[in-house]
Amino acid sequence: MVSSEGAAVLSTGPNTYDRYVSSQNSCQLDQVLEPAWVPTSNTAQCPVGYRCRSPGY
Repeated sequence: MVSSEGAAVLSTGPNTYDRYVSSQNSCQLDQVLEPAWVPTSNTAQCPVGYRCRSPGY
């Protein structure tokens, strides 16, 4: 989904979520990409794409 749509939001709880992207095009100009993984039913860490982060965080 991240690959085909460019970005996806995954819920991590009732009031929280994380946004994952496939490329720098989905981030703001001052942000950088950070590789991201999420747990799945059969894998502890499955690569899902990237997160947009401000440099230094």
